[in-house]
Amino acid sequence: MQPTNFLSPSDNLFKFMFLNGVIFILLGLFYPLEQKNNLELKILEYNKKVDLLRDENLIVKREIAKLNKYLDVKIPQSEHLANEKKRASSRRANFLKNQLENIKSDVNNLYKVVQDKNDKLVKNEIILKNDLAVVKKLIEQKDIYDSYCRWFYIIGIISAIVGFILWAFSTFVSERKNWKDMRNA
Repeated sequence: MQPTNFLSPSDNLFKFMFLNGVIFILLGLFYPLEQKNNLELKILEYNKKVDLLRDENLIVKREIAKLNKYLDVKIPQSEHLANEKKRASSRRANFLKNQLENIKSDVNNLYKVVQDKNDKLVKNEIILKNDLAVVKKLIEQKDIYDSYCRWFYIIGIISAIVGFILWAFSTFVSERKNWKDMRNA
């Protein structure tokens, strides 16, 4: 009779332990990394959204500043026309009244536009705040997956090494016994 291989092909607990260790290492390589990559893509997507909202907020702030400058010019102009209207003839007063109504209409429309832009700015700030909170949470989850990855590696390496050593040792003991039996026979 000839002795079998160094690692016996038979099933035993240590072989199972070794294979589980290898599976944990593979899980540590692929699953957390896949999840981490998905989270990084989501983070990039949210960061893009945050950047777009910041740019939009800057544009809205510039538009509000322009409208405020326009209003700063029109309000004194309307006050001047109102004072002039008090001193003007009836025909001139009607003309000035029409100009004042036009300015008042423009100012009211611009005020509504400024209010709408300001409301949009507030809304964007809220969305921005929430998106930044989502990004922070995703980064935390990414760190958790890094931790999972390390634990899979540690458990897998320890299990694989201990399982392999004990599998080899049990095979060696078994083969040694077979050698002794063959010599005695």
